[in-house]
Amino acid sequence: MLRRAASRACRACTRLQSTEAPPSGPPLPPSTTYGPAADGWQQIYHGPFEKPVRSVKMFSMSSLAITAVGSPLLAVLASEKMPLAAGVTLAVSAVAVSCSTTGLLAWCAKPYVTRLWVKAVDRSHLRAERVSMFGRRYLTELHTDDVMLSSGRPFASFRQASTGDVFFLHANFGDAAYMDVLARLSADTQTEIARAPIREQVRKELDAAGFAVKRESTSDGEPPRA
Repeated sequence: MLRRAASRACRACTRLQSTEAPPSGPPLPPSTTYGPAADGWQQIYHGPFEKPVRSVKMFSMSSLAITAVGSPLLAVLASEKMPLAAGVTLAVSAVAVSCSTTGLLAWCAKPYVTRLWVKAVDRSHLRAERVSMFGRRYLTELHTDDVMLSSGRPFASFRQASTGDVFFLHANFGDAAYMDVLARLSADTQTEIARAPIREQVRKELDAAGFAVKRESTSDGEPPRA
């Protein structure tokens, strides 16, 4: 009897544990998805090339480290078949080329913004996330009054006037509800917004002229009839 009671109690405890909800993990960071974030910050932009940019930066730094370590070793090992001075010259040249390409990549990709948040209360305070050459994410506090659209350099959409730091955003890309904020940071976005009514009017005129019907009739791959 005692064994039966003990086994029933064990089975009941097992069923109770299986029905309990699993412990919740740490809260997801606000940069994982669009939507409300902590402390009233709202994510409004996500760079489409975030993963490629981060991967290329990390690969470039890895290749630079391998070149910096491996070139002197190869120069020493090859000294038996060639003069040491020639080996050192080749090693220095390889390291210089690797440093120049990594530096050029850092200059071009540094302004790239991977995510952007705005303070939902006044829409003037921003947080821009970028990726360092080592793949680490870091935030920069911005204010719309401290933004200059004329950055003065390629691969940049706007400049922070107080620090001179530059940032890049894809034109007309982000949360449509906050397109007015994004337009303050990109002249290309302003152009796209200005062109939107014109494009809509042209589309309506083409639809009224029967262009959409003709396009649908030839969508199966058959050539249009004369």
